[in-house]
Amino acid sequence: MGKLSAYIVGLFSALALSYYVLSSYYSPLIAWVGPIFGAPLIFILSLMFLVLGDALNHLILIPILIIIGVLIGLAARKGTRAISAAFTVYLSLYGFIFSSLFTLYLESKSKFTSLISSVGSSSISSSLPSPPPGTNFGTIMGEPLFSRIALTIEKIGETSLSSSLGSSGTSGLSSSGFVIVAGGAQQSILGFGGGIFGTLAEAFLPYIIINLVILMLSSGLTGRFLYRRIHKDKIGKKVKKQGKSKEVIVFILLALFVLSFAGALSPSSTSTAQQNIHFENGLYSFASPEHSFNGTGIFSTTRMITGISSDSNHQFSVMGNNSNQDILSAGVIGMQGSSYNIFLNMALYNGNSNSNWIYSSGQTTSIFTLVAETDNLPQLFRSVENGLGVSKTISNSSITSSTLWNLMPRSVIVMAYNGTLANTSSSATTQVGNIMSQLGGSDGACIVRLSLGTSFIGLTDSNVSFYIYTFTTNQYSSENSMVNDLSGTISNSGSNQIFTSGMNSGYLVPGYTSGSVDSSIFIAGFVHSGIFSNEISKYLGINSTLSKGSSIVFDGGLFAKSRVVTSSSDIHMISGEQIYGYDGTIAFSSSSVNYGMLLGVPEGKTSANFTEIGSYTGSLGQQTNKVNQTIQPSGPFSMASIMMQSNHLYPANLQITTSITSSGTNDFTVKTTVINRDTNSISSVAINESSFATQYNGIATVTSGKLVSSIPLLSPGQSFSNTFTFTTSNPGFYSISQPTITYSMNGTSFTNYGTSTGASGPTPLVVTSINGVWFNSVNESQKFLGVTFLTNEIMPGFYLFDLIILLIIIADISLEVKSYKEWKREKAQSAQLAQSTQSQPPSKP
Repeated sequence: MGKLSAYIVGLFSALALSYYVLSSYYSPLIAWVGPIFGAPLIFILSLMFLVLGDALNHLILIPILIIIGVLIGLAARKGTRAISAAFTVYLSLYGFIFSSLFTLYLESKSKFTSLISSVGSSSISSSLPSPPPGTNFGTIMGEPLFSRIALTIEKIGETSLSSSLGSSGTSGLSSSGFVIVAGGAQQSILGFGGGIFGTLAEAFLPYIIINLVILMLSSGLTGRFLYRRIHKDKIGKKVKKQGKSKEVIVFILLALFVLSFAGALSPSSTSTAQQNIHFENGLYSFASPEHSFNGTGIFSTTRMITGISSDSNHQFSVMGNNSNQDILSAGVIGMQGSSYNIFLNMALYNGNSNSNWIYSSGQTTSIFTLVAETDNLPQLFRSVENGLGVSKTISNSSITSSTLWNLMPRSVIVMAYNGTLANTSSSATTQVGNIMSQLGGSDGACIVRLSLGTSFIGLTDSNVSFYIYTFTTNQYSSENSMVNDLSGTISNSGSNQIFTSGMNSGYLVPGYTSGSVDSSIFIAGFVHSGIFSNEISKYLGINSTLSKGSSIVFDGGLFAKSRVVTSSSDIHMISGEQIYGYDGTIAFSSSSVNYGMLLGVPEGKTSANFTEIGSYTGSLGQQTNKVNQTIQPSGPFSMASIMMQSNHLYPANLQITTSITSSGTNDFTVKTTVINRDTNSISSVAINESSFATQYNGIATVTSGKLVSSIPLLSPGQSFSNTFTFTTSNPGFYSISQPTITYSMNGTSFTNYGTSTGASGPTPLVVTSINGVWFNSVNESQKFLGVTFLTNEIMPGFYLFDLIILLIIIADISLEVKSYKEWKREKAQSAQLAQSTQSQPPSKP
């Protein structure tokens, strides 16, 4: 009687708390693939966290387990009964995990099969929707259990490799290890023996036992305490002797609660998942418009400005011509009117007193260290491909739309060390901590450790170990910190003046201001002198005398900004100021620096459309339409004074906006509007949003409106909109990919891209989700038994097996009520007996 109540209460409370509380630790993954796999995925992740999670690391598990245990103890009302019920509940949770896995497979069979078949192929982006903001490889791997699972896979792989090598008699080979880990320190080795089963036991059995003990202890103590409270009249003096036991029990439970919450709230114990974005009933808009030109073209109108050159053809030799620095850059306008700026600043470094991470003494033990920060990476690739006329081979490999690129973390640290993983991991951990401390980073997580059992580009050691860490930081602050760190070594002259100014003003940091670039890749780092063998030095053009005993520090990146030039006029005079977004003056002022700056704009589509309006005279202030001209300025010059002519047909100046609003519990309305801000009319205008139906086929349903709309003509100042409404069935973030806008102008076809948006589908009630898992389990079980009546629907969403469960619960409640009435009657009788005993006069001797 009490045990059944305890089991029902315990199982439901465990499912509900896991569903609503622990699932928040998996927000990035659920937000991304939740629309495909639905509520069963939430149960799988959260319940595995509950039964397999490290309660000493993720302290939220302790109060969750205690709450479940207390509820079981209250329902059981007896210590031994509560412990038995807690153990049964714990076992049932594993059964529910497997039932959820089975349900996930049945409900997502077609999509799941598509996903499996596409892994490792170029079609993976068509099998999964685009990840929402805040979801990337680093945040996913920072979620609980994933690091331990990855380490377990690595150990199993090493065990299998050692067994294979041992059985074949092969010797003298060093194994290569690859592991994806997260959350800092690796799991401890507890010594469960070798083999696959020993590895699995070591990885999971201690946590299974710890969590079970917490659950059983809290339920047993609560049941024992309640039993003594209820039956204190029966056990009389025994209770008096142990009267303070209840205070001790309460104190223990309260202490555990306080300690767990204090630990959970401390910065040192807060997990990465706790700080992730939670996508719950939110509407989002991200990324910037892009353009592409459906045609061919090259950058044949360019100007080369050089400082020190190695030969008459102005080919650069890295660190050549007795220079110890290279300050190089390129700025071009693409065929779709976007600007692209590339910066690379390098300097030889022989050691100084600077204490920042790039120069730190610990850094000299690594082969190289690279810090990279990216923003809107897929958009950058697409923009470069379409705007610079890059070979469509890239597009054929889906590099610009692949989900893998969307999953790239924004901030990573890449390091290589001479030696094995065992010998270098502590150095890598120390160095990452140093870097994050100086850059204001947090949530550092190692996601890749790779050991190569062979020499690496001329290094003598037989092992080279690679590490990739992710971290979170303020992009503007960290990038400026790295640029400022190098200011004492790299001259602030030439194009580095533009780079430094752009970083300080925020122009080169996407999203910092409304006028900032749209996408970027920023890099900074250190390359140890030992990496430069004579062969490598010759290949890179490095002066071997200068590089001997010297290391190289560097920074730079690639930055893109859309809509710098539009088709508002037929002939465009484009300045260096427009190309670089810098209106100041620069100078090639150092004799020890190798300078190089390239500027380019596309010429007209055909030579007949190109008009020569100026001749090259060697003066920066004159316009030029000549090809590949090179000059060497003798003093400071203004970027605005560099003028280049282009009568290339650029895309129209269009304002594209996409909004999404909630029109019901599960319904959302998407509206894309195109406003012609150009001076030219455009024809055959179409808005295409059919990619949404492809990504969420069978998951989200379009209930009204159209995914494709078109009009024959859009005049200057006019607008055109497309609207559709969809309904969701599963929780998670529904990404609305950038709408495609196609049109014709002056006989040329163009394609523009709007703004990506998205919305979070609401999470179903836990009772509804539990019932969905039970339905599939019962349905398959009755097929095995040869019956079909258990899943007969009595009313929408309510089946015969639900009625049976409900009747069992009602019967248990009635028994509990009856038991309570009996207890009250017995208590009243005992009170009357005690009162009558006290009222009787004492017997005479």
